[in-house]
Amino acid sequence: MHEDLDTAIATALTRDSVTCAAYAARYSWPASARQFLHALVPLEGKLMAA
Repeated sequence: MHEDLDTAIATALTRDSVTCAAYAARYSWPASARQFLHALVPLEGKLMAA
C-alpha cells in the first residue's frame, strides 16, 4: 500500500499473483462468516434493549 496510486499499482504488479490469490482467499465470504460465528458467545442473564 502506498498513498500514491501510481506507486501502489507499480508495486502491486511486482507481487506474485499466486501468493496474492492465496492471501485474498482467506478473506472470502465463507471465511468471514466462519470467523464471525467462531467469535459469537452466549449472553448470560437478561437481554437489554438497545
